[in-house]
Amino acid sequence: MTEVRPATADDVPSITAIYNHWITETHVSFDAEPQTIEERTAWFSQYAESGRYRVFVAEQNGQLVGVTYSSKFRPKASYETTVETTVVVDPAAVGLGIGRVLLSHLVEALQTEDVHRAVALIALPNQPSVTLHEQLGYRTVGIHDEVGRKFGRYWSVQIMERAFS
Repeated sequence: MTEVRPATADDVPSITAIYNHWITETHVSFDAEPQTIEERTAWFSQYAESGRYRVFVAEQNGQLVGVTYSSKFRPKASYETTVETTVVVDPAAVGLGIGRVLLSHLVEALQTEDVHRAVALIALPNQPSVTLHEQLGYRTVGIHDEVGRKFGRYWSVQIMERAFS
């Protein structure tokens, strides 16, 4: 059974470990260097248990297996009601539906907030992530062609968004 709950500061080391896998082993995160727990603690400090910017984690048998969060889309004030959503699952738990449970929970929580659009930026290729987002009401609005360089090559990004109002 997967339990989804708001993240706490005690979750930061596990969140960091999960996220760092995707940084070091794949192209799906455009971060180039693993993050420290201190860096992720500073990142976590911007979140609250309500509002537009939220962090939820998934646990199975007491083990943290994934994280989802909404963050500022852009720093300018007029983008205030648009958030960027992210979902990251422990590599050992990929394919078990945890990403869907997490992102569904985040989308549901955002429906009660002053959010007009959620944007997801998906490094390609990543059909499982594209499919997941489509299943939760996101639609493709464009592709940024070869905008990220990692592992000695360029990667494109699919831009998806979901309307809330």
